[in-house]
Amino acid sequence: MDVAPGAVAMADRSSRPHRNPNRTPTRTERRIIGVRVTRRWGPARIGYLLGVHPSTVHRALTRYGIAKLRWLDRATGRVVRRMESARCGDLVHVDVKKLGKIPAGGGWRMLGRTVGNRNAQADKSRGWPTPNCWPTSARRPPPGSGSEQIPGSPNAVSQSGRC
Repeated sequence: MDVAPGAVAMADRSSRPHRNPNRTPTRTERRIIGVRVTRRWGPARIGYLLGVHPSTVHRALTRYGIAKLRWLDRATGRVVRRMESARCGDLVHVDVKKLGKIPAGGGWRMLGRTVGNRNAQADKSRGWPTPNCWPTSARRPPPGSGSEQIPGSPNAVSQSGRC
């Protein structure tokens, strides 16, 4: 190996080897990809058919960017995209969270059990304050904006339907 003196020797170079005599031959990789596309088998079955170790098959599939079988639709063999809609707002995600009722000045952990027991006689008909939020896949509320609090059960519906 020739080493140039000075700044040329300090330049960044690729650490990838120039030759790899043990690399899987291109013909074998093409056969692996052909079996995967036509039969939609995993690395273990392809390896058994071609006489190649499954890890070699997996490495070849990864090198060429072939999708995993669980990502494919069984009927068509194409990659399934889960979040699809015709228009903005078609897909709605509903978030419901119960908020704890902590009185002003802190709860029983702050004030002690005797003061905290006063909340046991509180009016229980109102239920939990529940913020309802319906962000769609296209629009999310900005952080810190808060959402509308609606007293009632977790099934309570807000008037606006969005946050």
